[in-house]
Order: sequence, then structure tokens, then C-alpha cells
Amino acid sequence: MFGHVHAEYFNVARGVRTGKAINHDIISGSATTFTNKNPSYRVITLDQETMLPVSIKTYYLNISYFNEHPLEEAIFTELYDFAEEYGIEDL
Repeated sequence: MFGHVHAEYFNVARGVRTGKAINHDIISGSATTFTNKNPSYRVITLDQETMLPVSIKTYYLNISYFNEHPLEEAIFTELYDFAEEYGIEDL
């Protein structure tokens, strides 16, 4: 798990010889700003025993809104919950 590419995306790594899926990357956005992108971060909660993810949530800060409302406290808002967004009951 890693981040700071300014855009979030998912990638499937495939074996060179077989072409079969062998791994995946869950790439998070960045907490720093970038052209036309709001800062964001992802919280991945892991099961303590298995170290498997039980929850993945992404949060963002609406820069445009808080620039227009400078007296309001800037807060990160949940953008989506991975399981809910993709209709998955068990990660």
C-alpha cells in the first residue's frame, strides 16, 4: 500500500509468463494539492490477527469550497467507503 501520486487508482499486476493476476495495488491520492485535484487520504483498517483489510475509506478536502469560505474550519470529508461503493460485503 502506498500513495502520493496525486490521483487514486487501482492496478492489477500480472505474471510475465502467464498473464495471470498475481497482485494488486491500491494507490491513494495525495494529501498535497495538485492541479485540479483535492487533497485526499485513505484509511485502511486491518484485522490484527490476519492483517487483511476489513475497511477502506477515502477522505478529501474540498479546496474550492474552503477557499471561498476562509472563516470555516477546513475539514476532510468521507468521499467513499470501498465496500459500499463497490457492493462488497467482505474485503
